Amino acid sequence: MTRPAIIGDDLADGVLLVARDAGGSIWETGYFLRMRGNGLRLEPQPMMDALRCSCVRKYAMGFTAH
Repeated sequence: MTRPAIIGDDLADGVLLVARDAGGSIWETGYFLRMRGNGLRLEPQPMMDALRCSCVRKYAMGFTAH
């Protein structure tokens, strides 16, 4: 994993983890991280769905996500 980006600011609602592989290609799957009770839940998110978010689109185009 290189250049990871965590998009969002609330683990209760979920934050999205996207990253690139060692060669610089964006992952095909991002992951929602959500707090559930005392644990952290990891939910796969297809990149095509994640790209609906403008922050993810900027990240995919090479700009820094915020």
